Amino acid sequence: MEIGLDKRVFVWRKVGEEWSPQCVASPPRKRISVMIWGCLTFSGVGTVDFVEGNMNAKRYTDILEDNLWQVFVRHFPENNCIFQEDNAPVHRARSVMEYQLKNKIKTLWQHGRHNHQI
Repeated sequence: MEIGLDKRVFVWRKVGEEWSPQCVASPPRKRISVMIWGCLTFSGVGTVDFVEGNMNAKRYTDILEDNLWQVFVRHFPENNCIFQEDNAPVHRARSVMEYQLKNKIKTLWQHGRHNHQI
């Protein structure tokens, strides 16, 4: 079950289950929000990390430090990859970009730039 931003409830079900109790139950009264950082590659899945609280630049660099290297070692031992982010504001934070440059993490936004400066 998924509750959309407009509070409509969407239920994934099989044919014939339209009136099954789990498909017609009322939505929860309390909003539940979970933030998860995840990584997937052409070569396979990476790691998943549950984020507590709000995301900020420090927490994001900690997540990269704790998770990204495992993915690089497993799937890209020669560092022949480009890390793609979804352009969330925290991804463009100065400290995050400095971390990525310092650690030679090639990102999609850097890839097209010949002269990147912070």
